[in-house]
Amino acid sequence: MGKILTKEIAQKLLEKADSADLSKYLELEEDAAQILAGFPSALELNGLKSLPDKAARALLPHESGLYLNGLQAITDSLATILCKYRGSVLYFDGIRKISDSAVKTLARFKRSLSLGLTELSEHQASLLSKRTGNNLILRNLRTISESAAHRLGMCRARCLDLDGIVELSDKAILGLTQHNALSLTNLRKISETGLEALISYHRDGGTLYIRTLRERFLAAKAKRVDEKAMKKTGGKKKA
Repeated sequence: MGKILTKEIAQKLLEKADSADLSKYLELEEDAAQILAGFPSALELNGLKSLPDKAARALLPHESGLYLNGLQAITDSLATILCKYRGSVLYFDGIRKISDSAVKTLARFKRSLSLGLTELSEHQASLLSKRTGNNLILRNLRTISESAAHRLGMCRARCLDLDGIVELSDKAILGLTQHNALSLTNLRKISETGLEALISYHRDGGTLYIRTLRERFLAAKAKRVDEKAMKKTGGKKKA
């Protein structure tokens, strides 16, 4: 039988008033959730495979971040409850598929939201495009269709975190660069046209986080500056 996070255990944790990894617990009692709501640090409840609606409702007043990365599915009712969570972040990195209605509901969450989706349909991207507020994190996506990228680029979350993506088409890049801030730290497969689009995006004020492409990006950016300088000098000579 898995470990149950009981009221007594939760009370002891609260008395310590320190951060705690609660991932070893596989079940959460409602009474325990009520106590954890007063915990000053983030709640890492990554061992939970399910979360009863009553326990979820009891966690809503918590304010320091809720990690539920062990959940592999989320019901519409649970999404409706947790979109009202008061904490700074809400993580569902274990979820691979989710209903459209749950996506629409969670899109209303105004603070940082992380979904572990490995695929994103155009319709779900459209639902997320309505989202405002803090970061939208989709780090388990490895690529994204052009149509979904176009929709997702319309999202007005503070930053669009797509750090898992390794490859993007030119049209997908153009779609995503509608957004003001992109994190693409593992992107490595793009064309020269796509790279130029990212350089233009950054030049025009877009916030861009890259790592794998950094050297290639900087080299292309420097080349563009040199070519521009040469054209300017050439123009002066003709004059």
